[in-house]
Amino acid sequence: MQFIQKLEQAQKLNLTPSMRQALECLQLPALEMLQYVQEAALENPMLEVELPSLERLSADAPAEPAVTQYDSWDDCFARRRTDGAEMDPLAAAPAETESLRDHLLSQIGQSALIDAKLQPLCRFLVDCLDSRGYLDCPLDALAQEIGQPLFQMEQALFAVQMLDPPGVGARSLSECLVLQLSQGPHFNALTLGLVRDGLEQVAKKQYAELAKRFHTDKKSILAAVDVISRLNPIPSQGFGSHDYDAFVIPDAFITGRDGGLTVELNTAAQPRITIDSHYRALLESTDDPELGEYLRGKLQQANGLLRGVQARGQTLQRLVRYVAVVQRDFFTGGELHPMTIQSTAEALDISPSTVSRAVQDKYIQFGGRVLPLRSLFSTPAAYGGEGELSSVAVKQRLRALVQKEDPAHPLSDEDLAAALAEDGVTLSRRTVAKYRAQMQIPPIAQRRTRG
Repeated sequence: MQFIQKLEQAQKLNLTPSMRQALECLQLPALEMLQYVQEAALENPMLEVELPSLERLSADAPAEPAVTQYDSWDDCFARRRTDGAEMDPLAAAPAETESLRDHLLSQIGQSALIDAKLQPLCRFLVDCLDSRGYLDCPLDALAQEIGQPLFQMEQALFAVQMLDPPGVGARSLSECLVLQLSQGPHFNALTLGLVRDGLEQVAKKQYAELAKRFHTDKKSILAAVDVISRLNPIPSQGFGSHDYDAFVIPDAFITGRDGGLTVELNTAAQPRITIDSHYRALLESTDDPELGEYLRGKLQQANGLLRGVQARGQTLQRLVRYVAVVQRDFFTGGELHPMTIQSTAEALDISPSTVSRAVQDKYIQFGGRVLPLRSLFSTPAAYGGEGELSSVAVKQRLRALVQKEDPAHPLSDEDLAAALAEDGVTLSRRTVAKYRAQMQIPPIAQRRTRG
């Protein structure tokens, strides 16, 4: 037998426990962050934690908080706040149900598709999912962030997408529905074609046109549409995610002051964390090696939590300041400008996954209203007189035109496109129809009133 010594270079994912803790802190919303810190303190004698009172948080909340919604595919799954009588904050907290993240992580170690090499990559991708269960960060950017080949990341994503619930890990609504079809009995050329290329016509109920397009009859189209309508566009639905409809704590405040905007973190919602002086002194004075090792480990964990909470605050501060600069016109009564996860990551010189985690389930308070931070992100949709316009801004203009129209002579999609063109916004009739459908504005025939 001959022994040969050789040198091999390999890439491996090396996320330390403190790095994982920092990532977890960053993606938690304010109320869950408090719960996370409280649980850590119960398990670690080195931690001394002072939590803000729920009475103070309730007092600092706006009198009639509401979550602003925007009509786009990205935002159509945002949670709606329920109005009603004053509620006890403790009663408003969600029941202890399994989160989507825990559900996915529990499967990773048991799946035959996920070997020991893919497991850390799959866990990393699970932590990158947004509140819907979608992966909204470019896979190549994530591969670069952790120094992994793109092929390996694609393999890991495929493995995650095969987990329960079906559709998890999708990068778009269409992919989410395709993943669900592929794992069910109705995966065929027609349902696949409708999900990939016909969702707009399905939403408009253009069944005759779809039958011609896919060379089939209307009955087959209706059967396929029935299958698609029973799919779930939000894989995280039903899991114990961050669903605080009745009690939302803003992570930051944006206020107008002296013609400018001021950004402040919500310090009232932040825990005060220190190292317990008694146990620190005990660590320095003990001669018991077993006790010393235990306390050193707990001190390391406590310092990791401190760094994670501090890094969370610093990242949110930078992010909200950047949002305030980019969306200054919006906060001063104008329109929302295009701003994507990728462009924000490049501007702040951080990874897209960091931005995605930071905006997930975070809220800001402005002008007596509470807004999801994610709703301020929008892709470019058209060019206007002052440059690029976001899809949200275009839809706002479209809605304004419909609101001003003569009910007896409403504007057709062609008329709406022409009116937008006069304002310097060039959109095709088909795009106008798509946006109108997404905003649930009926077609011209249904908007016409007869005197």
